[in-house]
Amino acid sequence: MTLEEFTDVFAPLAIQLRATDADEATIRVYYAALKDLDLELVQMAAAEFARRPGENQAWFPKTAEWRDAVGRIDAERSERQWQLIQQRRHRGLEPLCRACDDTGWEPSGQGVKRCACRQMRRLEVLGRRPMPSLPSGETGTAS
Repeated sequence: MTLEEFTDVFAPLAIQLRATDADEATIRVYYAALKDLDLELVQMAAAEFARRPGENQAWFPKTAEWRDAVGRIDAERSERQWQLIQQRRHRGLEPLCRACDDTGWEPSGQGVKRCACRQMRRLEVLGRRPMPSLPSGETGTAS
């Protein structure tokens, strides 16, 4: 995530939550604390903050709250993805990845190594690719 990309997330949120004291220095401090996070998850957290009921009109998320929200969203999306993969398996559908049988680990010599599909699964969690789907009406046969 770049400062410019983060600014495009931060500025609208500051306007939506009426954080009138937000300035360039504030954006840079927030960016320094959040720059290691995935932009897409930071955007999802900002969208949640914007929809939050306004109990306190002066509220703006602290960097720790933003990091917590990103971690929660990441975990929720990863769990949903895992559930979809398990539902596919339960229905007897072909695995998304034949190399690792959707485990994320493929055989390598005497052990295992991370499968190349893990990058694809991460892109799904980030929303850059669609999540695995279940064909509608498909019953599948458990093997």
